[in-house]
Amino acid sequence: MESRHLTQRGASGSAPLGLLDAKLVIPRARPGMVRRTRLLQDLRAARDRHVISFLAPPGYGKTNVLAQWAASGQRPVAWLTADEGDNDPVVAFTYLTAALDRLEPIEPNLFEAIASPTVPIRAVVGRLLSVLSARSTSCMVVIDDAHRITDRACLDALAEFVTYMPEGSQVAIASREPVSLPFARWRADGRLLDIGTGQLAMDEQEAAELVGHLGLSMPRGAIEELTRRTEGWPALLALAALAVQRSHRGDATIVSGHDVPIADYLRSELLQRRSAADIAFLTRTSILERLNGPLCDAVMDVHGSAGLLADLARSTLLIDAYGGSYRYHSLLRDLLRYELEAREPGRAAELHHRATAWYEANGAIEAAVEHSFAAGDPDLAAAAVGRAMLRFHWSGRRATTRAWFGRFGEHALAERPWLAVLAAWEELGAGDVDSTVHLADIAERGSFEARPPDGSASFESGRAILRAAMCRGGADDMLANATRAVELEPPGSPWLDFALWMLAFARLLKGDQDSAEATLADAVAAARAAGNEGLAYCLMGHRALLAIDRQDWSAALRFTQESHTIGVSGYVDGYLSSALARVAEVRIAIHGGDLRAAREELAQTVNLRPLLTAAAPPISILSLLGLARAHLAVGDAEGARTLLIQASGIIRVRPDLGVLPAQVAAVRATTMSQPIGLAGASSLTVAELRVLSLLPYYLSFKEIGQRLGVKATTVKTHALAIYGKLGASTRSDAVELAVKAGLLERFPT
Repeated sequence: MESRHLTQRGASGSAPLGLLDAKLVIPRARPGMVRRTRLLQDLRAARDRHVISFLAPPGYGKTNVLAQWAASGQRPVAWLTADEGDNDPVVAFTYLTAALDRLEPIEPNLFEAIASPTVPIRAVVGRLLSVLSARSTSCMVVIDDAHRITDRACLDALAEFVTYMPEGSQVAIASREPVSLPFARWRADGRLLDIGTGQLAMDEQEAAELVGHLGLSMPRGAIEELTRRTEGWPALLALAALAVQRSHRGDATIVSGHDVPIADYLRSELLQRRSAADIAFLTRTSILERLNGPLCDAVMDVHGSAGLLADLARSTLLIDAYGGSYRYHSLLRDLLRYELEAREPGRAAELHHRATAWYEANGAIEAAVEHSFAAGDPDLAAAAVGRAMLRFHWSGRRATTRAWFGRFGEHALAERPWLAVLAAWEELGAGDVDSTVHLADIAERGSFEARPPDGSASFESGRAILRAAMCRGGADDMLANATRAVELEPPGSPWLDFALWMLAFARLLKGDQDSAEATLADAVAAARAAGNEGLAYCLMGHRALLAIDRQDWSAALRFTQESHTIGVSGYVDGYLSSALARVAEVRIAIHGGDLRAAREELAQTVNLRPLLTAAAPPISILSLLGLARAHLAVGDAEGARTLLIQASGIIRVRPDLGVLPAQVAAVRATTMSQPIGLAGASSLTVAELRVLSLLPYYLSFKEIGQRLGVKATTVKTHALAIYGKLGASTRSDAVELAVKAGLLERFPT
């Protein structure tokens, strides 16, 4: 398992390895491209407009205009061509930061922050903006194909980034469809320039240039008629001009949407004179978003694709994206995919199978998964997701993995119950009780004899580990399931360490601390042997906490220091698994007399509380107990009470938790003897914390409610409670006080 996938450094020491360069490169001007002088003049005159929106269907030349504008040298340009993968905030802002890193190197710790679950995406945006604000030169950021970004969290973060870009910089956003960004607000502020089909449409002079570049001769009157009938749509204008020329009549009145559909002319002008072998290559490789020689060799089951790709690029059938990587024009690719199905029905599935295998063999897991879904083969998709799950989970890509599981219907999960187990793990890690239980129920009803692709020994073993973590059957049932899983998982299994951890929890619930400690030591050894460094760090933290419980502070400090040598704390601190390690750090700071550091750490652990739910009762309650004891130790009884109320709520749902309910009751009794103080940041409930995380955004209560799935009145109630607990009178006051309390990261203005 690789827990640092997105934070490996490239040769420059800044941007991570494994990024697709073609997404970050300004497209090259193609031969015969019309220079859009009129539009470029308008753009140069709009230096004071902070945001430029390009909104038009395909074929209007948005990318070409942006590339010409970028080449004008007004400002350094950071370019990002978006795709569906950018709907994971980690991916989107890794690429955006990498684009800016190409202009001037960015410290690697920013890339590490992006991949770390403990750093909220808004804080990442703030840090990136701080970097840009410190630069001596302004820049232009181009986001092409922005319509592909639909994830609400990505769009909210992108809205903040665009809104607070430093003065003098510009952001250009090109899309085929409206994007859910606050264009209306930017427009009302006078910061937005709208470029639509009217501005992108070619005028008669540009149409004449286009006709000339196509090597055609046409009277001025015919060009005027052609421009009128096509309304200046560049792609259709070019196709219609070719149609007029082929008619030998020079009469532009023959052009109509019915007589000259784009597909017919793409066929006749671009494909008709191609050999059968070329047509087969074009149609079969149209399943690929981007093309290169080795990939096309694998998909076509041939050799020598690189040379053919270069020839096709010279003939303008392909666009040279960057360094041996190519792509089709979107209109042509649509036609080619249609032609593939018409010429070879059902062939696309086989081609997607081959693409899946090539991408997986070359470490491009996300592309492999996408092609496995496109193949329409649930088994192929499930296997690809299963093999990728652990790697993506520990690399901060949990939004991606949860989206993958969401693409399988309930029937597909029921037929592959091992996949329902994996999906349940992701929901459990997010603290979603209802979804975890629903998916676990699907797994409970299923059976599966083969070995799952996720690396577990069997479906029985994987389900037993999940049962133990959820503890729905009580302490004895947890012990039985964890014991069975340890028996089934062989040495070297990527799941043995987790099975042993659940066994340690079960023994703790039974009050057998000595056996639990020995089992934890075995779990650490298993994690290190399997290369699961993220989990090894979490396990070492749990060992430290057990040492604290027996007042062996030297052992606790040793375990904590050893966990730091693993070097992954910054990547796993936002995971549910890391909660006990965070508790141990706080308790050690308090014991060492560093109360200031302890309070700062406690403030940061507040963001873990939404993950501590009845989805995983043992780790949640042990974490809440440890945090409550820490709050008592720093004199914050009110904060301790809030944590214990949360723990008691979990116990009401899962009452059979061995010794834990009595421990919660004992600590709660201690808090009752403490004087009641003023409510503060530590007394915020989980629901209030969720609302607080969205208060800094430029969102109404109704919009916050839509994101959280609650009514606007509920959001208002929580907001007022937040104001009261923080001592704020306004929303901005509450945000500022939350920043001072360490609940939110300061954001540049």
